[in-house]
Amino acid sequence: MFAFAVHHSAAYSDQMCLTYTVPFHVLSLVVSGLDLFHYPGRVVERAGPIIFLVPKGTRITLHFSRARLNYGIVLNSGDIRLGRAPGTAEVRNDGDWRPMPIAKAVAPKQVDEWRQKFDQTVDAYLNPSPARALRAEMNVVAAVLWLLEGDATPTARTPAARLKALIDADLIGRESLEDLCGRCRYSSDHLRTLFEKEFGISPKAYRDRCRISRAMELIGSGSLSLKEIAAGLGYANASHFSSAFRRTIGISPHRVFKSYRLPADPA
Repeated sequence: MFAFAVHHSAAYSDQMCLTYTVPFHVLSLVVSGLDLFHYPGRVVERAGPIIFLVPKGTRITLHFSRARLNYGIVLNSGDIRLGRAPGTAEVRNDGDWRPMPIAKAVAPKQVDEWRQKFDQTVDAYLNPSPARALRAEMNVVAAVLWLLEGDATPTARTPAARLKALIDADLIGRESLEDLCGRCRYSSDHLRTLFEKEFGISPKAYRDRCRISRAMELIGSGSLSLKEIAAGLGYANASHFSSAFRRTIGISPHRVFKSYRLPADPA
């Protein structure tokens, strides 16, 4: 996954109107009070809860009312840049640059979950410890993976968008990707090409990332063992799950598990 360091993290509640060039990569959760957000290729007005990742060097305008409540995390990374397509950023993974929307709406039912993740990240900055630092890193990774999933409310029902919706509904793989492509009335090879062109990632890699994102949520908030999580997400065994997790995140699930669950046995 991409490399980064958290340089600052805070929660904000004051009114603000500002146009400037962002000096650092900024990951933010806006809970309320955003009247205007203008960035290359997009203008967002009177927005509800959103998450955005603005790359360093981007020219933006922000208008916050007195109802402002948002979190900001400053990142240092050589793996984030402004995207070539309007309204996008790009993250480098395994040498390839992957596009994602700079901003994405947060569903009301997800706001509390994301506030908890950003609260944990602020706490890790204010009260540093190895466990808190790892939890903050995992929360940043979760936010980037979520952004990589694309627009929360896509309007185009392209073949690739239909396949994405089918994958979202079947993360554990009850149906093979070939079967899902068949339901879209396209061959798997042709639809894979369309999917990669539209979303910047293969259908298999997209399904893998979604499953690992769900695994992180289960590790952090549940009581299931790693074996139970692997089985629940459709992996053949814990070894396959561990390999996929490390390939996507860059560290083992056991390390993440221990940071959340010590002294419980992850086996």
